[in-house]
Amino acid sequence: MAKKRKSTPPSGNNNKMDLDGDPPSTAPLAKKSLLSANTHAGITKSTRLPRGKGRRAQRLRKEKGAERAEEVQARTERKVERSRGKGRRNGERN
Repeated sequence: MAKKRKSTPPSGNNNKMDLDGDPPSTAPLAKKSLLSANTHAGITKSTRLPRGKGRRAQRLRKEKGAERAEEVQARTERKVERSRGKGRRNGERN
C-alpha cells in the first residue's frame, strides 16, 4: 500500500522554501576580513637568529657533512680502483 502525500492548501504562493511569507532580508552581511582577526597574521619575512644562537650547531652539522663527504669520496675511489683491476684481469683472460 503506497503512502499518501500531504496535500498543500490551494494558495497562490508555491514557494516551499519560505512558508511564513516573510521576504528574505536584503541587508548586506558585514563580514570581517580573515586577516583582521589577528593583527600579525599573514606572510612575514622571518628574522635572523641573534648572533651566537644556533651558530655552533650549524657549524657542527656542516663539519659532520664534510667528514661524511670525504668518507664517501674515499670509498668511491676504492670501488673504482677495484673495478678497474677486475676489468684488467678480465681482459687478460680473454
